[in-house]
Amino acid sequence: VFSAGNGDVEFEITNVQANGGVSGFSPIGTTFANNSKLQDILVNPTLAPQLVTYTFRPQSTTGDICQGDEVSITITVNPTPSATITGDATICSGGFATVQFAFSGTLPFEVTYNDGIQDITQSNLGFVHFINVQPTQTTTYTLLSVRDFNGCEATGIGDQVTITVEDAVADFSIEGDDTGCSPLTVNFRNNNVAPGVTYEWNWGDGTPSTI
Repeated sequence: VFSAGNGDVEFEITNVQANGGVSGFSPIGTTFANNSKLQDILVNPTLAPQLVTYTFRPQSTTGDICQGDEVSITITVNPTPSATITGDATICSGGFATVQFAFSGTLPFEVTYNDGIQDITQSNLGFVHFINVQPTQTTTYTLLSVRDFNGCEATGIGDQVTITVEDAVADFSIEGDDTGCSPLTVNFRNNNVAPGVTYEWNWGDGTPSTI
């Protein structure tokens, strides 16, 4: 807040020094009325805190233009944290999968994700976090937001992983004749071919084979 005892005063930006490519600051020459506020939205594109130093000069707005001493204010602009989610997998019914989160920013982190049913928040996390899941059906996990130690937050991330749950069902049929004279050759067809699923044929004679 810009404030002076005399109401006929304004404040002018005479210099801005921004480190690390920070943007969003008001340009030199911008003036602010007495009791007004600086409302810049500063954007830090790096992964480390950056400094922005404003220099202001008060001056009268009526009569002779009298100028006061310049005053400098330094603002620390923390980076916006980021997060990723990985772990697409195909599992059998009853199996487990691991979903991984990775973060950048200032730890510890708080992450919110959706497991297909509800939003879940986990806190006090390091740069990498794992969750073990056991979905009963194919489930998509959506990364929603991350907040770091400085209170900086990235929302609406929307990255997803999908855990595909396959049910191994024995579904076979016989092609051609299933009766005949010995030696009889019978052809079997597997009617349930699914990714990541293997089947073991058991002929009852101690010589199983796997497909």
